[in-house]
Amino acid sequence: KNILLMARTGKEIYPYLLTKFTNKYMNPEFMGQDKVFVSLYENFYAKGDTLLLSPSSRKTITERAYSLMANQLGNPAPPLNLTDTLGKTKGLYDMAAAYTLVVFYDPNCGHCKEELPRLDSIYRAKWAAQNLKVYTVNIYENELPAWKKFIAEKNLSSDWVHVYQTAAARQAEEKAGLPNYRQLYDIFKTPTVFLLDKDKRILAKGLTIEQFDGLLEASLKGKN
Repeated sequence: KNILLMARTGKEIYPYLLTKFTNKYMNPEFMGQDKVFVSLYENFYAKGDTLLLSPSSRKTITERAYSLMANQLGNPAPPLNLTDTLGKTKGLYDMAAAYTLVVFYDPNCGHCKEELPRLDSIYRAKWAAQNLKVYTVNIYENELPAWKKFIAEKNLSSDWVHVYQTAAARQAEEKAGLPNYRQLYDIFKTPTVFLLDKDKRILAKGLTIEQFDGLLEASLKGKN
């Protein structure tokens, strides 16, 4: 931020640096670095420094910033109240747990077909005993039989919460002008996973299963 403020009067160096930092931190290499992009947006783009951008670039940067603002580390996770396989509403904040894993996936996604069973295995072996609960969201709502078949064939834990968003809920959300969970959780690939603490604050996101496991172990050791 300070570098950009000092370079602001430079007609060539300022747009170069702003573009460079934006490209680097809009899709960061390490967890938590997206905070830099949010800061860039709030301190520069939101204050009018968009003259050099095309309309499409301006739209992309703005939408990405609003997505990342909603799921910063340490912040409360956006509420989710979705429908389970039996048609009942299940709220994320209704789950009392020391930790909660929120998993967004597509049952037709090849990577999801590999990762969800691996997640289930480590959950049964370790995480369930640590009072961790799992809230899985099927983002492919158009084919519910395929979703239910996926859960059954992969033998995913029955104590997980399995939910999706109904068409009626999506329409009501759009009519009210509310952001969809895809934006709030920045879902542009699957699976997308978040780890929450007992108060549903975001501890971690976008890590591998092994990294989540290591983080949980470190967190538990810190409590002992």
